Amino acid sequence: MKFSSKISLLLICLTFVNLAWANEKMDSAIINFVQSKAMKDARVGVCVLDIKENKMLSSVNKDSLIIPASITKTISSATALKAWTPSYKFKTEVSIDGIVNFGTLDGNLIIKAGLDPTLESRHFAEDYSFVTQCVKAIKYAGIKKIKGKIIIDSDIYPEPTIPACWDDSDIAEEYGAGAHALNYADNLCSIIVDLSGHKARIIDTIPHQKRLRIDNRMSISKERKARRYPSAFRKKNSCKLTLKGDLRRQEMPIEVFTTTPDPADALSCDLKDVLSFEGTTVEDKNLKRGLVSQHLLTYESPELKDIVASLLERSDNMFAEAVLRTLGIDEQGVTSRQNSIDNEYRILTEWGVDTTGQILYDGSGLSRSNHYSPAFLASILRNCQVDESLGGIFPTLFPKVGMEGTVKKLLKGTPLEGKLVLKSGSMTRVQCYAGYYPLEDPKYVVVMMTNGFKCNHETLKKQIERLFLELFI
Repeated sequence: MKFSSKISLLLICLTFVNLAWANEKMDSAIINFVQSKAMKDARVGVCVLDIKENKMLSSVNKDSLIIPASITKTISSATALKAWTPSYKFKTEVSIDGIVNFGTLDGNLIIKAGLDPTLESRHFAEDYSFVTQCVKAIKYAGIKKIKGKIIIDSDIYPEPTIPACWDDSDIAEEYGAGAHALNYADNLCSIIVDLSGHKARIIDTIPHQKRLRIDNRMSISKERKARRYPSAFRKKNSCKLTLKGDLRRQEMPIEVFTTTPDPADALSCDLKDVLSFEGTTVEDKNLKRGLVSQHLLTYESPELKDIVASLLERSDNMFAEAVLRTLGIDEQGVTSRQNSIDNEYRILTEWGVDTTGQILYDGSGLSRSNHYSPAFLASILRNCQVDESLGGIFPTLFPKVGMEGTVKKLLKGTPLEGKLVLKSGSMTRVQCYAGYYPLEDPKYVVVMMTNGFKCNHETLKKQIERLFLELFI
């Protein structure tokens, strides 16, 4: 045997020895985690997949269907990047449908919604304001008076905004903002409440809204134990918000943060106010849509890759749902949740992912109807990474443990800080993580999913940190 052949054979043997050692090490880490007191009576699934070899190195219950929570955002993000490319931008069109004579528009201002989740978002504050661009375009067209209305064309997404399986108790919470045809200011608003008198008084809403109806059930209490803030409740797809609670009297008004039931209404009110301030009046007359149309503005969002990085870091449900809805846009320019899910499955199948028995219901993971296995998600993350059309960009969009987003406190100060990237998913008795290691030239996909644990959060965190350290260090 030639010397070079002996060296090659030796390297192959060493590779198998290293793989066997790595597998044994990972098996031990996973067994320690599953058998820990923190996981007693819990449903657990863990897997580590070799990206290059497409080989499952170690796992437990890898094919079990488990509630995933927000790691679902990785699937909607991956499939949207594949469908539209990382440089894709949402577009919102602005036009008028009448004739302009001597500064007066005898018609309406039309804003054609395009699902963009970033319009006036505080998370992209450095980008040029949509409202400001609208005002500039209207001024440039020489319009000083609009006889008609500001009309939001929401034809792209005509069905109810909030998925049926989302819980009503989530809808008024900041994380419960659903995606609309037109999204505005993160679909969130502030209710300003005066608690200085004998009765709780609602002073204002920011942004202003015409359709929002507030059922004020708040009362003022002299008790020291009285609450500072009321509870807020709104049923899905309803414009009625209920505020209630015995509240502490105080001189300064308070802000109650909640979701906006109709972002299109909020945008219309804000735009009308700004136009008035700038000297352009909107008379709000009921005029028929005219045959004449003049384009004023095409507003483009940041690139999809930047939107995905933002939503994964912050675990933004509204952004994720908007990204998912792009998958369902048909030839008529209309989308639906079901079309979006169907096309999501289609892309996964084209990647060679076995979708049999896996249940995807929404794009954010807020619904407990989502059920899928660790192996299913690991296969998706692996295929997204090796897809040449995406150029290996996906892992760079994940938050780094110990440094960013919802995993900022996880593994901080350990050898994995900044090297392991993970998307977290959590809700009551649900904790999941999925991502890549290492960030530079990823070798592994890792997925950890657990439901029904009974330990406290600190105990759970310690066991999860131990798992990842034993897997990769």
